[in-house]
Amino acid sequence: MTITEEKIYTRLLTETAGVSPRLFQELLLSYGQPSDIFEVPVPELSAHPRVGGKLAKAIGKAKENYLKIESETNDFAAQKIYTLSFLEENYPLLLRALGDPPPLLFYRGALPADDEKSVAVIGPNLPSQDSVGQAVRLGRALAQSGVSVVTGSGKGLEASAQVSAVVAGKPSRLVLSCGHEADLTDEEITLGVQVEKKGVLLSEYSPLTKKSPEHEAASRRLVVALAQAVLVIASSGVDELTEATFELAIQQGKPIFVFNPDRDAVFPAEVIPLVQEEEVDLVVRGLV
Repeated sequence: MTITEEKIYTRLLTETAGVSPRLFQELLLSYGQPSDIFEVPVPELSAHPRVGGKLAKAIGKAKENYLKIESETNDFAAQKIYTLSFLEENYPLLLRALGDPPPLLFYRGALPADDEKSVAVIGPNLPSQDSVGQAVRLGRALAQSGVSVVTGSGKGLEASAQVSAVVAGKPSRLVLSCGHEADLTDEEITLGVQVEKKGVLLSEYSPLTKKSPEHEAASRRLVVALAQAVLVIASSGVDELTEATFELAIQQGKPIFVFNPDRDAVFPAEVIPLVQEEEVDLVVRGLV
């Protein structure tokens, strides 16, 4: 099988049959390439402890959609939406280290080099005006220090940090929680076009996949994974998604810096507080 064919079989497994990223890894270990999994008899696949009869039948039936997925894949490539498989050597090492790396990545732009310095900038979608200004200045300071800014939203505070990084001319990384051709806002589309000129617009979801709370939560693990450190701008508070990002960063062993002029604010013990914007140099100096 060619790698293009294996990508189609991967989509059949994950999108059509509903195999999760973690289970995908287990199936590769048990049976080999994605195409090999479709050669396993349903009774044998059903006996796998993480599969069962219902999913085994779904996998067996998924192959009926091969031509449809093949056609979509060709259409995506024509739109310069490229697909990278976990099986390929240039799959990002930072994502490969996850316990549940995306089986496929869909992207526009240029994939980052594995040795590129990067910081995830995190914050709420409904920030105060003051915190927007802080995000702009901190994003610009990171870019001017040669650091790529990683965010998981094309709106709110994270968009502000992305815009300033793009204006500063440094490649950045924007992780979508939906497909490239799904229900993006005008603001997200405009920012994405600018990001992909020098950086990468990335998603683990195929281009027609719509947004959902589950996808937004899942995509945050990629935002954290693609960065060497996490900078949370919390001067206008912390929302539920930001709190979840704290946990992801702790699980992945990433340094967590929190910018908040409020000295009385309480955060997890692993957090390194920043009070002055100039202290962003501490983040940069800590990168490998």
